[in-house]
Amino acid sequence: MDEAKSYLGLDFSTQQLKAIVVNVELQVTHLSAVNFDLDLPEFRTHGGVIPHEDKLSVCAPTIMWVKALDMLLERLKLEGLDFSTVVSLSGAAQVNSMLILLFVKIVEVYFNYSRFNIE
Repeated sequence: MDEAKSYLGLDFSTQQLKAIVVNVELQVTHLSAVNFDLDLPEFRTHGGVIPHEDKLSVCAPTIMWVKALDMLLERLKLEGLDFSTVVSLSGAAQVNSMLILLFVKIVEVYFNYSRFNIE
């Protein structure tokens, strides 16, 4: 039943985590975002990062990304997304390849052990 199929895209950028869900006709059915500075103030980021004392390098706490994904998926659930209709997942991350590996691991965990019962 193609009408029930949906496709989830995730974008892990420096400042936020965004999601878009489209149907088989490529119509946007859900759109949500978690802004690190605004939605996760406990991490005290500025532009999604914490500057080091040397003012030359920055850090983005790994647990912040995990919490942002949890918040984002919860928002999508509250907006009425039926995760059982998601047949494909796409992701993009900032240039740092380690984030892509983190993305893959986070998605694996959520799709295998999620409280959303994603199969």
